[in-house]
Amino acid sequence: MNAVLDQSVERFNKLEEAVQDEIRGQTTAFINLYAFLSQIMPYFDDGLERLYAFLRNLSSKLPRPGDGSNSRSTMTSR
Repeated sequence: MNAVLDQSVERFNKLEEAVQDEIRGQTTAFINLYAFLSQIMPYFDDGLERLYAFLRNLSSKLPRPGDGSNSRSTMTSR
């Protein structure tokens, strides 16, 4: 799974900063909503469970906004 996550992070780093912020926001919203709803009602959709697991692991690997990990933003700031 780490190989897939690393590829996803590479693709993420190539995106514009505004798009990265949108993806971070949507990812966090899905993770929080799914975690909450899964406590009060059962899900029978394996796809949602896999998406939740993938996004939860991906979000921890994504660079934080403004931490300088995005090579594109550091190149344009010079």
